[in-house]
Amino acid sequence: MGLGSAVSRWLALTWSAITVAYLIVIAAAIFNDPQFHLSVGIIHTVGRMGLIVTILPAALGLVGLILTWRRRALGARLLGIYSAFCGLLFLTVLPSIWNSQASFCTGSFCLRSVWLGRLITFSIASAFFLVAGWAYREQRWQRLTVIV
Repeated sequence: MGLGSAVSRWLALTWSAITVAYLIVIAAAIFNDPQFHLSVGIIHTVGRMGLIVTILPAALGLVGLILTWRRRALGARLLGIYSAFCGLLFLTVLPSIWNSQASFCTGSFCLRSVWLGRLITFSIASAFFLVAGWAYREQRWQRLTVIV
């Protein structure tokens, strides 16, 4: 394993850990507020129903992180599924941002530049897809090293 693959591994695991932690924080907020509105792309929930959308991917990502850190092929596969799901979810946000005229607002902040919102959303989706691609290569490499 060269320096480039070690850096890729570190970046992929760091990004995944941050996003899993963020999902856990959102799940805690949903658990504390029975009227929590979760609206990301095609997912729109109110209340504790949002726990299904946050806890299941967070658990999948967390198990994937732990197993990938321990160099198990199943962990990379789970991390890849988690990242592909989140990447697709963020891609479903793009049409609403693309069609907006003035600004993109969430509950706590607004982006005044429409292009900035588009760029941030596309960048987040791309980061998830890069991790999914890395995980695919990682799980194939892990499987090959077990066979050899």
